[in-house]
Amino acid sequence: MTRISLATLSLVIGASVFALPAAAADAPRCSHTLAQYVDYAKQLGPFADRARRQADDNPLYESDAAYYRAELSDAQQCVKNLAPIATASR
Repeated sequence: MTRISLATLSLVIGASVFALPAAAADAPRCSHTLAQYVDYAKQLGPFADRARRQADDNPLYESDAAYYRAELSDAQQCVKNLAPIATASR
């Protein structure tokens, strides 16, 4: 019984160690300036909308729509991360 518990515990610990880098890989890397991400997000908006309309008409464009949606989401997340935090002044 103890062997099963130790095996299960080691399996859970091993899985959690491998899950940590995967979670960090999902977060966007923000290696450019805030202004660059703002411009990029503005440029991606129309492309994402067009790809979505094309995907609604033809399922072959679904991967394009998903790509632009993911890129726009990452750019917006970087804008949020890099934007200065405003504090309330009293």
